[in-house]
Amino acid sequence: MKEKLPKDLNDFEAGDEVIITDAEGSHENAIMKYGKLILIATVIIIVIVGVFYYFSYTNQKNITESATALSRVMSYFEQGEYSRALVGGDSVPMVRGEKVMGLKEIADEYGSTPSGKLAALMAGESLVNLNRIGEAKNYFELATDSKSEVVIKGGYAGLGLCYEKENNLAEAVQQYEIASEHSVDSGSKARYMFYAALCYERMGEKSKAEKILLELVNNRDYLEFETMANAALVRLGTKIE
Repeated sequence: MKEKLPKDLNDFEAGDEVIITDAEGSHENAIMKYGKLILIATVIIIVIVGVFYYFSYTNQKNITESATALSRVMSYFEQGEYSRALVGGDSVPMVRGEKVMGLKEIADEYGSTPSGKLAALMAGESLVNLNRIGEAKNYFELATDSKSEVVIKGGYAGLGLCYEKENNLAEAVQQYEIASEHSVDSGSKARYMFYAALCYERMGEKSKAEKILLELVNNRDYLEFETMANAALVRLGTKIE
């Protein structure tokens, strides 16, 4: 027995046939119309996935390479050989037959990696020690974009020092205060608060300096800076109770 069709063929009318034919034609037209778009979308998805894996691989490769490069130059920085630490290259012995990258090169080439950000902070400090303040600010700025609070704090503190050396005390205060906010330990927080207070003192902003100094004196977490804060208050003629 034949399978019964949903509708007996005898009941079909010419109009039905036209409708069927039109539907098939519409389907073909749709394929022709949207097929290219579907193909393009597919290619885009493949490209995006490929780019994602490429950058994931590249990023991991950069993280590894920057950490290795920084480890090779770290000792020169720690020993205070700032010029050699900054440039590496021919100024220092090769390691495993390869030239050692300097802090500036590591920061410039791998600035998006954690080691690159740390290299930027160290480059900034090296440049300050060599009295190259303008250059130092650029690297401290790069360090402030780190994901590490310690590096961020160091970047802002470095900027504060640079602006203070340029006698831009208003800007120095702002940078020191931001460094204090990013400090995860009370010792660092107190240090940058104290530096900000000294800048206010030099600016003649006595009330602002006093406010910070009194907080340092009255907060037991800041004992390390209590004596220096008291001395500063005496200079300001502030009566301490």
